[in-house]
Amino acid sequence: HVEEIAALGLDADGVVRVDDSVIGATVSLTAQVEASAVVLDWSGPRWAANYVLGNEIDGIGGASSVPTFAVHVPRPWDRVVVQLGSPNSPWDREDSELAATVALAVRGSLPLPIVFLADDQALVDDCAPDLADDESASVILDAAEQRATTEQLAAGDLLVTPAHAIRNVPPIRALQLVRSLHDSNVVVVAGPHRLTLSQGAAHRRLSPTIGPAVDA
Repeated sequence: HVEEIAALGLDADGVVRVDDSVIGATVSLTAQVEASAVVLDWSGPRWAANYVLGNEIDGIGGASSVPTFAVHVPRPWDRVVVQLGSPNSPWDREDSELAATVALAVRGSLPLPIVFLADDQALVDDCAPDLADDESASVILDAAEQRATTEQLAAGDLLVTPAHAIRNVPPIRALQLVRSLHDSNVVVVAGPHRLTLSQGAAHRRLSPTIGPAVDA
C-alpha cells in the first residue's frame, strides 16, 4: 500500500505493530503518531456479523479519540453522493457535517458531479455553505427520493454517509441497504467514539437514534 500511495504523490510510512488486539494496536498507534483521523479498510455491508454481533470496526470506532472512517471502495468513481441523514442530536449533526467535508475533500478540484441527499435544505446549507456556487452540485430533499437514490447507486458512484444514517434504520430497511450497497463504493464517517455499524442491542442503547429506538 505504501507504494500505491507514493505513486499518487503522497507520503506514507509502513508500520508493523504487535499488540494484544487489532483494536488496541490501532488506538495505541493513533495516539503515538498523533493522527487526526483513522481510515479503516471495510469489507462492505454484511448482515449477520456486522449488523447483529458487531465487528472490529465497531470496536475501533468506539475507542478512537479522533474521527474514524470505514472505507469500502472496490472500483473507481465518477460521481460523489453524500447522504446527510436526519440528525437528531448535536453529535449526529457533527457527523453529517463531517460527511460533507470528507465528500468535498475527496472530490477535490476534480469536476465530478456531487449529489447531496437530505430531508432539510437548512442542513445542506449548514454542511456545505458554498454549494450554491458549485455548478456540478445538486440537492435531493425528498426523503422517499433519497432512499430510492441510495438503493439505486450506479456502479461509478461513491457514497459518503455518516454512521447514524446507516446504523439507526429499521431492520427491514437495513436489509435493503445491505443489498443495495454490497458492491458499491461506500465511505462511512463518524466523529470520536461514534463509528459503529451494528444494530445489536448494546449499540442501539448507547447510540443516538433517528426515530424511536427499539432494542434487539
